[in-house]
Amino acid sequence: TWFNEANTSAWYLVPGLSIVVLTLSASFLGAIIIAREWERGTLEMLSVTPASPGAILAAKFLVNFLLTAMLAFFAAVFVFEVPVRGSLWLLAATILLYSAWAIAFGLLLSAVFKSQFTAIQFAVIGSYLPSLMLSGYLFDLRSVPWFISAVGRLMPPTYAIESVKILYLSGEPERIVLANLALLAAAALGFFALALVFARKRLD
Repeated sequence: TWFNEANTSAWYLVPGLSIVVLTLSASFLGAIIIAREWERGTLEMLSVTPASPGAILAAKFLVNFLLTAMLAFFAAVFVFEVPVRGSLWLLAATILLYSAWAIAFGLLLSAVFKSQFTAIQFAVIGSYLPSLMLSGYLFDLRSVPWFISAVGRLMPPTYAIESVKILYLSGEPERIVLANLALLAAAALGFFALALVFARKRLD
């Protein structure tokens, strides 16, 4: 209530909810991308083209990356009218890097399992449920047992939700947002590299 003087529930719920929805949409999109190509038999055709595994993953990644990230931001600001009191650049970077991680996580699952159904099931378990239950969105991590809080602190959604709440409602302190951005960037790069490794094994 300190930063929600209008006492509007949307101001409190939407910043975190945008990350939860972004997790669901981005990880699901990533999870079906490569698996769908395997199921349709078109990935073998791509493997004989000059396109590298990195180029194929990057092409799949960028389309879904821009779509999901832009929808999350515009829905929060223009539909639910949540104020943005922090830096727009930092907010955009947070949303983009988090959606990058979610899609990269889905790509990894898609490349590993080669089945849309299996990849989506693991996307629910590995990204959506943690973002909903262990990120601090529903339950404050300071009020849960320490081992649950420790697991939550291993999840990228925790840092994304913390950052968007700061940037939408208070704007400070930016040092926390910058630290979270570094963690999100490392997670996105790490999972994309893993996705590339598993895709390379299938495509070469």
